[in-house]
Amino acid sequence: MSALRVLNRYQSLPGSSRLPRITTALNQARQFRSNQEPSFKSLQDEMDVADFPSFEGDDATSVGHEILRQQREWLGYFRKIETEMPQLQAFRKPFVPPTSTHFITSRSLWYGGEEHPAEKKAVVVIPVSRLPLSGLEAVHKFKLVAGPRWSTECPKDAGFSEEEMKTLGQEGFIKISMEELPEQAMNLKWCSDVLDRIVSESNNPEGESFADIPLDMRHINARRRKQRLGGHRKIQKSRPTLKDFPKEWLSTENKTLGAPKTASRVQHVRFARPTNGSNETFANVTMKSIQEKPPMTNILQDQVRRFAKRPWCPNFSVALRLILLFRVTAAVYSNITDCDEVFNFWEPLHYLDQGSGFQTWETSPAYSIRSWAYIALHLLPARASRIFNLEKRQSFFAVRVALAFICSYAEAKFYRTIVERVSDRVGRYTFFFLCFSTGMWSASAAFLPSSFAMCCNMMALSYAFEPPNRLNNRRTTLAVMYFAIGAIVGWPFSLAVAIPFVLEEMFVYGNDHIKLVDRQTWMMGRWARLVQACLTASLIFLPVIALDSIAYGKLTVVPWNIIKYNVLNSDPSVGPQLYGTEPWYFYILNLILNFNVMVPLALASLPALLVTHQVDHKRLGIVPTPESNAPAVLSSSPYTLLLVRLAPLYLWLGILSLQPHKEERFMFPIYPLICFNAAVTLYLMRGWIEVAYIGITGAPYNASKSSIFSTFTRGVILLATILSVSRIFALSIYYHAPLDVVFNFQNTELPRLLNVTNLLILPKKSADYVSTSKYDNDVQIDLSALHTFGGIRLCVGKEWYRFPGHYLVPDGVDVEFIKSQFDGMLPGHFPDSHKTRGPWWWRRDQTKVASPGLNDRNEEEMSRYVDVSTCDYLVDSYFPLRQTAALEPNYVLDTATWDKVVCVPFLDGRNSGIVSRLFWFPTSLWQKAYGSGNNFGEYCMLRHKAHATLREGKTWTS
Repeated sequence: MSALRVLNRYQSLPGSSRLPRITTALNQARQFRSNQEPSFKSLQDEMDVADFPSFEGDDATSVGHEILRQQREWLGYFRKIETEMPQLQAFRKPFVPPTSTHFITSRSLWYGGEEHPAEKKAVVVIPVSRLPLSGLEAVHKFKLVAGPRWSTECPKDAGFSEEEMKTLGQEGFIKISMEELPEQAMNLKWCSDVLDRIVSESNNPEGESFADIPLDMRHINARRRKQRLGGHRKIQKSRPTLKDFPKEWLSTENKTLGAPKTASRVQHVRFARPTNGSNETFANVTMKSIQEKPPMTNILQDQVRRFAKRPWCPNFSVALRLILLFRVTAAVYSNITDCDEVFNFWEPLHYLDQGSGFQTWETSPAYSIRSWAYIALHLLPARASRIFNLEKRQSFFAVRVALAFICSYAEAKFYRTIVERVSDRVGRYTFFFLCFSTGMWSASAAFLPSSFAMCCNMMALSYAFEPPNRLNNRRTTLAVMYFAIGAIVGWPFSLAVAIPFVLEEMFVYGNDHIKLVDRQTWMMGRWARLVQACLTASLIFLPVIALDSIAYGKLTVVPWNIIKYNVLNSDPSVGPQLYGTEPWYFYILNLILNFNVMVPLALASLPALLVTHQVDHKRLGIVPTPESNAPAVLSSSPYTLLLVRLAPLYLWLGILSLQPHKEERFMFPIYPLICFNAAVTLYLMRGWIEVAYIGITGAPYNASKSSIFSTFTRGVILLATILSVSRIFALSIYYHAPLDVVFNFQNTELPRLLNVTNLLILPKKSADYVSTSKYDNDVQIDLSALHTFGGIRLCVGKEWYRFPGHYLVPDGVDVEFIKSQFDGMLPGHFPDSHKTRGPWWWRRDQTKVASPGLNDRNEEEMSRYVDVSTCDYLVDSYFPLRQTAALEPNYVLDTATWDKVVCVPFLDGRNSGIVSRLFWFPTSLWQKAYGSGNNFGEYCMLRHKAHATLREGKTWTS
């Protein structure tokens, strides 16, 4: 035992005579060594030691390890005694016991050496009658200053006897506790210092006297009511009113509380408290203390219930999960509303992922106005589904769910910034508008650059909504970066949303208070910071240009190509106007369809701000004005800050409304701002109602308790939610047929075809397999045998623009177009990439090759069509109330040639009532209440009879 040898040396040290306890510790250590091995007889009833493995002598037992641990602990103490005791001897003082006049009792807790948070807590209890107070006035002031620390009863665990409580407790007891400091002695010192300061202030003859202030007994009464020991009901009183106000505090002109009220129905009360002898009155001191409080960071401030408990606003984590619930649901059930989403993005992604797909002129290297860098970003979730051995149909939904996750995160961060920087109520309204609006439902999972720009704008605005500050470089850098990502990777026109932010960064002071002489220096610093952030964000161009140049086989700057084609193009034969023009009010009607009552609220945000400036100007705070003798200081009004945050909606809507070519997806970047502007207007309208209520009743206290204001805001939010959910159901029920038809085609018709031709392969189950779920019979059908047929041709005619994409069509099925009334440019097929593959950094080398016949003049290319007689399957629609066109016969009625595989009801919008087709409610009366109600047609998958008979009559071998 080397530890004992070390202990033996301590006996021979010169200073061992000063350490008498070492000998005792040494004897105890030797006793541990001489002890026998512990007996296990007491454990025989609980454990069978015969089953224990034999001890090989290669390690000490657990008891031995415990002995060694104790010896190491003792040695540590011995070393401290040897090295630190001589230094501590210099601080020795003789112990003087307290006299009988000291009645301060301190209490602490000890848990036998175990760590516990309460060990560092110190509690001090003192009878007030034994404190060195100068008189009765000092005693009264001491009780007031002590606050809830003073009590008429002694704490039961204070250490005083019953007799001492009676004899010493005439003036009550004070209890001071502290546990926030790391050591118990530090906490005890803090309690002692607090007691000294209270006693010193109470005995200060120059301090303010509180003789006219009654004792605050609320904490004592509350304790008695809680204990319910009897008599507690007598101390319960009604809520205090103005009549309970101490009359001695009123000035002489207001001595009578029953004096007639003024015309404004407001009782004016002036305090007549004594001062401390200086020129500062109580009111001045109070105002000074209020000004010393940290300023509110929100732009908008409540006036009624300003200091009450704030309204419920979910934190970031809860908001993210709630929004994600809606967005994932949208990713699974929402429609594809734009053919550009399919042909310009889903099809190129399918080509990168699977090697086949349609190519539009926009992705042709001759024009190159679609970024392969943006498309390639979505390849990761598409390929990730292969890890779980899923089909490409699941890859389609994996991409949409990934988009839902990104959008949910951006929405949650945008919402929390509004709560923290604008107003918690405005943030809460925005949260509900974001969650339930139809526009956000459709845009969140859309595979479109405008949807990507929407998410980037929300991330940028979550930083731009912070007030500008010359020290806050993070705000400028991150806001510029996210604006740049949305414009460079997504859609370059989305940068228009950043114009108010740029102007604010350059000219608006924000939280800066600048002297007039320093204005030029301040402005140069702001501009330099903005330029530096723009240069940093421009580095995003490098990977985007590099990837696009590799994909197109030449140096390509896609954002510039987009701007050049849509804005700088002077050739009237090309340009966006070839694809349709709409009147100036198109966006207003479309936004009302997607956001209902939120749109008029959003458009009224700036007028509402002007009205608030006149009738409720304090809601935006008061800009502090410098004193007359102070130098001129430049600062920003809260109206300016809020105006900058409301302006992007008007700017974007004005710019896009002037363009002749309009599409719904062009509004995606400002969808969140519609919710925000509408929330601001709703909040300001609530303020108007509060002002009107107070003006009529003259009772601000009653206004703080009234439910009129919350009922109004909840009613507006509930109305918007009902209309939005109704619209979402209408889209899903009336227009979901294209997705339903291709789902039935893959999961019902094609397995039936393989079954009748003896090519169906089902997964085999083991002999001992036991079904444990009702979903066990939903097996995944292997459709790879479709290649045996040499290609099944699926044709689309007049419904080409509703084609959902190759991701929802199995491999082995070739999609072609047949002639219809449409006479514009249809996409062609990408060149086959399975024959030639590019280098490892870009396998799909055929993106450098354009499909024949592509042009930017929307001119029809006849080579895109096949003869309808060569089609094995055909997607077509039939609406009984519509006229039949020459090139669009009703193939559904040609029962001699075509069989119906599946038909799904599809709303005939042209022949349905305006209101009933826009919204859905679960009653039949709703369908008949407006106009002619709704009329439906059929959206069908048709099977060619002759081709099916020939194919199913053959004998096939895989």
